[in-house]
Amino acid sequence: MKVLFIGNSHTFVHYVPARTAEFCKSYGQPIEPVMLTHPGMGLDWHLRQSQTYFNLLWGGYDAVILQHNAHPFPGKESLLEAGEQMAAITPEGTKNLSVHDLEREKQPGWASGHERGL
Repeated sequence: MKVLFIGNSHTFVHYVPARTAEFCKSYGQPIEPVMLTHPGMGLDWHLRQSQTYFNLLWGGYDAVILQHNAHPFPGKESLLEAGEQMAAITPEGTKNLSVHDLEREKQPGWASGHERGL
């Protein structure tokens, strides 16, 4: 399974692709992680980058994991809009998942991107 991780320093500093690969491998489901990250940048920035567009369209990924910027967090709508735009670029059958700060879910008015099938 080929998985693309798109994000920022929260993605690479915490070794999210490598940790995910080790976790999946430990359950007998190896993945091939690929990472597109840039410090402090959100998904809206990634949407304007040619390597993001190319990878989404031609990378042959089974899943795409999205990490939006958190400091400052531009809001739920920004996350959902960027996620939907990326999902529209990816070939049919690619799973798109958003990830976010779990502490943020405790704040009033927060809802996960999963509510819209991201």
